[in-house]
Amino acid sequence: IMFGLPASDIVGDPETFVNLVHPADVNTFTASVLESMTNLSPWELQMLMLTKSGRTIHVHGKSTPHNYQRINPDGTVTHLTVWHGILFDITSQKHSNDERCKDVHEPSFFIDEDRKIT
Repeated sequence: IMFGLPASDIVGDPETFVNLVHPADVNTFTASVLESMTNLSPWELQMLMLTKSGRTIHVHGKSTPHNYQRINPDGTVTHLTVWHGILFDITSQKHSNDERCKDVHEPSFFIDEDRKIT
């Protein structure tokens, strides 16, 4: 239970998943999914998502799209793209990296007109 929801809720209604994408990453997520769908190319993205309780988490998603045709009861055909993949909660990794980076200072230097480093 990554988002505070049973997996069956997300599988049963994909909009549930989409609605959990953090507002800061909605555009990136949407563009990446559209590209994957259009080209039938693997999808991969690190993004922020929200849990049911409103907590922000970092996730890394990977999936492969497949075309799917569903025959409706009236005989019409609906063309769908279905992704099969996995999401990893990488929140603790991100926080560990952030902590390590706090002590890292980028060196700064200048090169003057005489090409000397100052």
